[in-house]
Amino acid sequence: NDILFIANYNIDYGTIPTETVTEAFIFRLMDGTTELGSTAPFSFVNSGYDEGVIALYFSASDVDLIGVTWEDPNYEVRLQGNPSLFASPPVVVNASIDWNSVLTTKSDLRDFLNGLAISLQLNWIPYTDPDIELLINAADGNVFTQDGENYFGNVVPNVRIAAPGLFTGRTTLPIITNRAFTLSYRDQLLQFWDTSSIGIALQGAADVFSTPRTLITTLGLIAFNVTIIMAIVKANPAAAPMAPLTTAIILPVGALVGLTDLVFAALIAMFATFGTVFILFLRRG
Repeated sequence: NDILFIANYNIDYGTIPTETVTEAFIFRLMDGTTELGSTAPFSFVNSGYDEGVIALYFSASDVDLIGVTWEDPNYEVRLQGNPSLFASPPVVVNASIDWNSVLTTKSDLRDFLNGLAISLQLNWIPYTDPDIELLINAADGNVFTQDGENYFGNVVPNVRIAAPGLFTGRTTLPIITNRAFTLSYRDQLLQFWDTSSIGIALQGAADVFSTPRTLITTLGLIAFNVTIIMAIVKANPAAAPMAPLTTAIILPVGALVGLTDLVFAALIAMFATFGTVFILFLRRG
């Protein structure tokens, strides 16, 4: 399973440095002297100083690759100053980690982030005008405001999925159902004439030539279509470019009454339509 670490920090300065907290500090998850992961705090209000939140996310593959161990007592979160900015970088270590299992994570995470947002909101009020609001009350409890979504969306990876109840517009994983496609509709159309005298006669002709009945009816349908096209051209030569469009009507109708295969009819009708469009609009001269 994946693992998410969240920490609440408070970096207090009498005079705010020119560098943001993102530039000046880094949080590291340590296993003794081994770093498992690191992240820089997100600068939002007051250049990110005073109270804030950081998070480290390890996907299931990261957990296996890095070797992150659930409830390892040796893990600690280390806040460390950037060595390029400090002659002697400050280091604060916290080895107290509260572990929450996957069975309670979503409800616990929502409550935990709600509590953090309330604390941050109170802490940041002196630095904002008008007073910043990270939460608003909704029918199902508190949800993030736009500022709350911006902050926690940047701090906590996949927070919309992990704690959807804190968002007015929620993102959830889609439920995908594999659909099994069959040829039942095609078979139903091809059985249209089975019990009729016409169908019996056509099947008799097909048996004589040892060929499928649909081949006999398809050839007959094509012959009928060609006859219609020739009749149109003979009656009105100027309509010759439009004559192939009859195929886009005759063959699909023939398929719907079981005289030819539905896929075959659709393909031929499509090519007939493309051919007519080419003759009318794309052919030069």
